[in-house]
Amino acid sequence: MRDWPPPSVERLHEGVLGSVGSVELLLRLRADGDRPHTVEELCVALQSPANWTERELATLARARLVSRDDGTGWRYSPATTALATAVDDLADAWQRDSRAVSRWVFAPRRRRSRRRTGR
Repeated sequence: MRDWPPPSVERLHEGVLGSVGSVELLLRLRADGDRPHTVEELCVALQSPANWTERELATLARARLVSRDDGTGWRYSPATTALATAVDDLADAWQRDSRAVSRWVFAPRRRRSRRRTGR
């Protein structure tokens, strides 16, 4: 994954994708398209605690990547084509090499930005 991450995905990371779990949560919702998920369903699928799941969903909602339906749960709903493209790029990279994406998520911010600028 030489050209990883694309600028679209790099922008997603800023304040949105703080852990591999948040990547998995976003990609889980994306994979199921229009189907809403309850917090409980997501907790079981991701083996995550409810308070973490709720906090991550709120972060994804503020980033305009997911939305909450009245009483039915959460669904993937990127607000713009650019956001949808960024998540598509992330999903493609995850499919090809989830370990490389995981390393990127955990890499210190300073190192990533230095690598991109050549410093």
